[in-house]
Order: sequence, then C-alpha cells, then structure tokens
Amino acid sequence: MDISTQPTGPAHECHCVLHEPPASLADWSAADHRMVGDIAASGWQVLRTDDATAGPGWAFTVGLWHSYGLPELTMSGPVDVDLDGWLDTAARLARRRLTTLRPDAPITGVVDGVELRAKAVHPAWYAPLFGAMTWFAQQPPLPMLQLVWPDADRRYPWDLDAGVTDHTDQAQLWLAPEAHPEGVWRRRAFGSFGD
Repeated sequence: MDISTQPTGPAHECHCVLHEPPASLADWSAADHRMVGDIAASGWQVLRTDDATAGPGWAFTVGLWHSYGLPELTMSGPVDVDLDGWLDTAARLARRRLTTLRPDAPITGVVDGVELRAKAVHPAWYAPLFGAMTWFAQQPPLPMLQLVWPDADRRYPWDLDAGVTDHTDQAQLWLAPEAHPEGVWRRRAFGSFGD
C-alpha cells in the first residue's frame, strides 16, 4: 500500500470498530473498552510494549487514521527511551499540521535536536507487532509509518556507512520480515518474542 497517495482528512475510508461496530461487545475485554473510549474521547491512544528481558520495545498509535485520516505511527528502541511520549508528540504535531507524515519525510520537533525520518511499515509486520491496531481498524492494512532516528553520527539504518550494531534496537519495519536482518525483530515477526 502506497500511503503517500492515501486520502487524509474527513474524506478517508475507515472500517474501525467505531464506524462499523460488531454485533456483540461480549468478547471485548476491559482494555478494549478503555482503548475505544480513549480514542473516541481524545482521537488516539499510544500503546507501548517492552520487556527488558526480551530486548528492545516498541510503541504505536491507534486511532490517528480513524480520527484524522493520518497514518498510524510506530517507533522502536531501548526500553529506557520515551517512545510513547515521542509518538504522542508526533501525533499532536501532525494533527495540527505542523509536520508532514509521508514516507521518507524528515520530522523535527519530536526528539530534541534529532531529525527523524518516516518510513512506510510493511503490512506483514501488522499481525505480529500491532494486534491492537489491527483489531481496532478491522480491515487492515491501513497506512502506518515508522519514525526512525539516526545514530550519534546522524546515520540512519539504511545508510551504507551505518554500523551493523548502531541500530539493532530499532526495527527495520519498512523491510518485509524475511528481509529484516537477523535478530530480535525478525524473531518477533515469526512468533518468538524472547531474545
């Protein structure tokens, strides 16, 4: 899916649980009700998944597509960084149209002094990493961007001179899982969440 050509704003197509509610809510957990209520009230929710014993974590938005016609966002990295806060900041900037969310676009104002880059997430990652988003959306794939930060020398994972170990905490979700470098992210794609 080429998200750069997807509609934005009020004219986008959305099949989420708020637009097309299921016949019964009996199977919904308390967390499902809370997430849907938060999205209905505030426009989106940021969910975070990390476990220091299993390696790096990730965070992602749910509701940006429903509420604003904006791509959902994700970031990955060490468990000690503010992934969820950064995504919330990026969502607020995008909602106010202070940043542009499209593949390969530079994004500033999210992490102090750092220019992030947006990369389109390969839909094969949706099921293993973004279950809550796909549950809410009901009919994925929908547009999703990974916000990627450079290393200390301002090199991104796709730069030829970037060291192999410089970016192991960040998933390379623009690649199909089978093309991702070996490591924790590839194992997560194929069902093994331990390191």
